[in-house]
Amino acid sequence: MNELLDFTMQRQEQDFVARKRAILAEIASHTKDKSPKGFIDEPIIPLLDLINRHPDYVTTSSCSGRIAVFADHQLEPSEAQAPATTGGLLQPTVTTERVTDDDTVDRSHGQWLMVTHDPLDLKGLSKSVREWVFAQYAGRILPYDSSQGAKAEEEESSDAPLPPFATFKFEPLIIHVQARTLQAARKLLTLAVDFGFRNSGLKVSDKRYMLALRSSLKLDVPVATIVPSSTGTATSPAGDNNPIHLVLQPLVPDRYLQTLLRLGNAKFRENLTAIDGFKACIAQACFPSGQILLSADGRYTDVHDLASMMRPVGTSVETKEERRERKRLEGLRRQEQSRSQCETRTKKMMDF
Repeated sequence: MNELLDFTMQRQEQDFVARKRAILAEIASHTKDKSPKGFIDEPIIPLLDLINRHPDYVTTSSCSGRIAVFADHQLEPSEAQAPATTGGLLQPTVTTERVTDDDTVDRSHGQWLMVTHDPLDLKGLSKSVREWVFAQYAGRILPYDSSQGAKAEEEESSDAPLPPFATFKFEPLIIHVQARTLQAARKLLTLAVDFGFRNSGLKVSDKRYMLALRSSLKLDVPVATIVPSSTGTATSPAGDNNPIHLVLQPLVPDRYLQTLLRLGNAKFRENLTAIDGFKACIAQACFPSGQILLSADGRYTDVHDLASMMRPVGTSVETKEERRERKRLEGLRRQEQSRSQCETRTKKMMDF
């Protein structure tokens, strides 16, 4: 039994070291990654950099947050194609989206109609609100019909199946992290949950420890149904009336879409604030001395080699005099913390 446990732990250690080395090398190469966007979201780079500098963690995938519209059913094009970016927006694409390191949510029957990883400048919009929400989708859109609400109420009272929807989404920060040990994984998970990322989780296998760090700052609002084109005259941004098999039927007017965009932007700002706050939280909890590991494979080596491997974030390598002064100040801080903790315990005993 002990031999099996030792073998499993050795396998996990080898997997972690190999993956961390490969991932950091890929990041350093600045080559296009496997995500639809092809590169890391800029707002999250400092946080990923901090996590990857720790000897016990490596990030495997991430998203800094996005506003998107996703159709439950494939519209156009009928075949998957590589997405192209235009002004921070991803062109429509049929997709199977990876949502964890080991699990896949099958969205191959659906289609992204719009994706942006940046807040929208609503004052500077050169298009109508509907065009921003739907026009990255090249297909046809039926005009908004207020009578659809009454029709929906009738369907709710029946056993009619729900139609596929196009859903306006805000999805917050998500980071997948592999930990070296179970203890390290639990520490980071506790840190994330205590910070407020209560939708985080840990998956343990005989090969690795995987964390998904994410908040519950989400928004999912159906804004259109997907219907056969025979239900009405479909028009595209180009103004033609060519019939197609499936089209979008808006459920809400443009004014409501404008409100959703404003709400999405507000959540973006809250999400970016959370990214900065979580970075500060990790720096304080995982790097209490203010020193960040810079080794290639994430391992501590001989103490004499650490001078060239470690430095405070954003500064050059410290001199011997600077290190001596830093150690002195750290000692004073520890003494003060110990004294404060002792006083707190004494007060609690007296109160008891």
